[in-house]
Amino acid sequence: VDEGAEAQDGQLSFSAFRSSFLVVFGPTVIADPTAHAQPGLICEGLTKLCHSATGADAFRVQNVGEPWSEWQSYQATSSWTASPGTAVLVQYHAEGSSAYIVGDCVGADGEPCFASWHPTMFMRGDWNNWGRDTKGEMSLVDDFTWGAQITVNGFAKAKFAPFEGWSKAYGVHPDRELLYNLP
Repeated sequence: VDEGAEAQDGQLSFSAFRSSFLVVFGPTVIADPTAHAQPGLICEGLTKLCHSATGADAFRVQNVGEPWSEWQSYQATSSWTASPGTAVLVQYHAEGSSAYIVGDCVGADGEPCFASWHPTMFMRGDWNNWGRDTKGEMSLVDDFTWGAQITVNGFAKAKFAPFEGWSKAYGVHPDRELLYNLP
């Protein structure tokens, strides 16, 4: 619909509008962008990716912990070498957006394992002296879900770091000299 198009009530549109519809049979990340785990994405003995992203025009891939590949044209099956026990993430581009990301993980025994953005995760806070007393290593308990058991007796600040150092972290910063200029 072009800008200035007249509606049934005589009002004129103040901007252009475009809409598209996707008809698919079965699950696809483009139709349901909240579905981040895609069992079966890694296929054919860890040597290929079997995509289910009807509507995508491009994709890129990464074995978690490694850099992203270059963008390439979408195809139903693509060559990719996955490592046993290491999650693979695929980001798709469709309809002007690259917000469609799915993951899969296959263990050495061929059984599924959990996918995540990071290979490790640490929780640090008041209870472990911000990682100085214990590392605070967490366990991957479901796709993209980390868990840890801690005991606190009141409010406690926490921060999550995907690596042992503070090179990347999420959450509230403790009162200390910061490595970068964030509150």
